[in-house]
Amino acid sequence: MLILFSYPDLCGVADNNPYGLKVYAFLKLCNLAFRHEHIFDASNAPRGQLPYVVDGDETNRTASMQGYMGLLPRSVLMRLTRR
Repeated sequence: MLILFSYPDLCGVADNNPYGLKVYAFLKLCNLAFRHEHIFDASNAPRGQLPYVVDGDETNRTASMQGYMGLLPRSVLMRLTRR
């Protein structure tokens, strides 16, 4: 199962960071099952940045938001293209 790690929610919004909110919305719109984990400390994140996505043993290579697809692991992209 996918796990989206991002900053905590704020005032009822899923993420208080615009990048994390975009990824959250993208995963929801793609109808992908995922768990949303909120964390404060990004020191263990890839490049020390949030958000990032984990799919089993595979973690996204970068947390920079050059595009939604750059954030998702290859296994997720393969699932999206098979639909």
